[in-house]
Amino acid sequence: MSQLAQFRSLAIIYGIAVLVGIAEFVLMREAPPDPNGIFVDPVHNYPETMSKLYPGRAENLYFEGRQVESSVPTPKTVDELHRYQQAQRAAAEYYERGLAAGLRSDENLIYNYAVALMWAQADPAKIEAAIATWHRNFPASEREDLAELYKEIQLAYLRIEYGS
Repeated sequence: MSQLAQFRSLAIIYGIAVLVGIAEFVLMREAPPDPNGIFVDPVHNYPETMSKLYPGRAENLYFEGRQVESSVPTPKTVDELHRYQQAQRAAAEYYERGLAAGLRSDENLIYNYAVALMWAQADPAKIEAAIATWHRNFPASEREDLAELYKEIQLAYLRIEYGS
């Protein structure tokens, strides 16, 4: 019996940890996190925090672009489409500044830059150059191919503008 008494505290702590783990698991399944939450949450605003902690870094320009991009929902009407285009243009400007500052190793930046250009209906040569840069720098990427996504975005434009 004295051997079991040694492990009583350990068993109690283990039991509490298991209960907390189960509660955490249940809570996480009920409310999946918003992927854009870190960019638009007024309390836990990642871009703003990073800008304050590390001013002048190129990564902050990417985060600020994501923040602008995430602030507008995916369009369903023509009015929403125009607001979305403006947000994508602003995001693309942040991404361009990040690329110009030397941030070239971040796949998310290059990928989102190309997507922002597509939604902003930028010059097709500029879009093709962004797609080529992404293909060249990240040939083994598992993300959706930008050329296919470009076609989907063009179809989305037609559906929204012409209501089909």
